[in-house]
Amino acid sequence: MGWLRRSAPFDAALHMVGPKAGNRVLLVGARDAGLAARVAAVTGLNGSATVLLPSEARRGEVESAAAQEGALVEVVTAPGARLPFDEGTLDLAVIDAATEDSGSRPETIAEALRVVRPGGRVVVVLGARRTGVLHGFLRDRTAPSPGTDAMMALLSRAGARGVRVLASLEGRTFIEGARGR
Repeated sequence: MGWLRRSAPFDAALHMVGPKAGNRVLLVGARDAGLAARVAAVTGLNGSATVLLPSEARRGEVESAAAQEGALVEVVTAPGARLPFDEGTLDLAVIDAATEDSGSRPETIAEALRVVRPGGRVVVVLGARRTGVLHGFLRDRTAPSPGTDAMMALLSRAGARGVRVLASLEGRTFIEGARGR
């Protein structure tokens, strides 16, 4: 009975980030190790997924999540503002701005735009606040994070084009901008 089978649950965060098979993706901060692993699974062996962490503290968590997903993730530790990639070498950069060490610094945004190819995307993930009765137990509504406008302005000042909020859901706000051609 095919109609009784459950399909895989909808992965909103993965769809908001939007990796494609063969993409070269950088995840800065990666508070959600599971998202990093799922992104790596989508990019496959023809692409690459690199997680940039400010210290070695979370390396094991990211590598374990990738192993459970059956994906290959390269973990790089670089505490400085300069990203260890050549200009225009990546298709997508995902910045977890909720990570204190990395996300909201203007240098990180500018560096992410530098390392993505012309037309490549930078997606910033902010923590969002929940609204509604009992914080979404009865109604699942998520309001944009208070820093959404500031982050959009920061992306625009760094040179991103087409900056917009993709969605505010599951406790996160997703903002994207593209590097000009």
